[in-house]
Amino acid sequence: MGKSFEHASHAKSSAKFDEHALIHDRFRDFYYHPSWKNDSLYLKEFRLAGRDTVYQREEKISYIVGSGQHTNSHIMNVNGYAYQVPATYYTQKGTWDLPPGFENGYNSRFNRKIELECMSCHNAYPGIVPGSENKYDFIPNGIDCERCHGPGSEHVRQKQLGNIIDTSKAIDYSIVNPAKLPVALQLDICQRCHIQGNAVLNEGKTFFDFRPAMHLSDVMNVFMPVFKGDEDSHIMASHAERLKMSKCFINTVARA
Repeated sequence: MGKSFEHASHAKSSAKFDEHALIHDRFRDFYYHPSWKNDSLYLKEFRLAGRDTVYQREEKISYIVGSGQHTNSHIMNVNGYAYQVPATYYTQKGTWDLPPGFENGYNSRFNRKIELECMSCHNAYPGIVPGSENKYDFIPNGIDCERCHGPGSEHVRQKQLGNIIDTSKAIDYSIVNPAKLPVALQLDICQRCHIQGNAVLNEGKTFFDFRPAMHLSDVMNVFMPVFKGDEDSHIMASHAERLKMSKCFINTVARA
């Protein structure tokens, strides 16, 4: 979780920057080449006519998204406005390619806004400028403890007062331990982010309002797409839905 989002650096990147670090969008005929200049990462977009470069644009990459177990995607920051760039490194394949949603003629180039719903699942809660879609005055570096354990200020206060709980014998109610929650509430913590559908906020709620141990439906409802003839398929990030279909989960819940 703590490796989910960070400033672009050599240490953060899982990518290879060899002669194969090249992406070609055959639909729009753009090439993309990621490279380092000292400690800064850049992405060059260019177009060729024969062997001649007839167009080029270069943008500095500010953030790398993803732990690197599966992918590294990349974000640029333009005066506080966050945009995804058209380059993702697929770690398990060891290849650079267009990000999900940019393929097959849908390359939005440098214009895909990183809005709050996206940022708040791939990162700890950011500071978004009121009224903005994708301008931030504060962007954290990775998902923090409070996303699964709730606000920690009361927990810290209790410990500073000397109120120490032997958690082998009792529950420490000053902080949320997901393992002590009912299964449905455990899943709601995961489903705050690990479910991919159409999230509709309840009236008066924001993506900041969910806290661990709450019902997710108190803040939002997520409507899952179901495709005729392919009813058991799920979108990439629907890990919680996949888990609930597993034999292990079904048998465990049945015995509970």
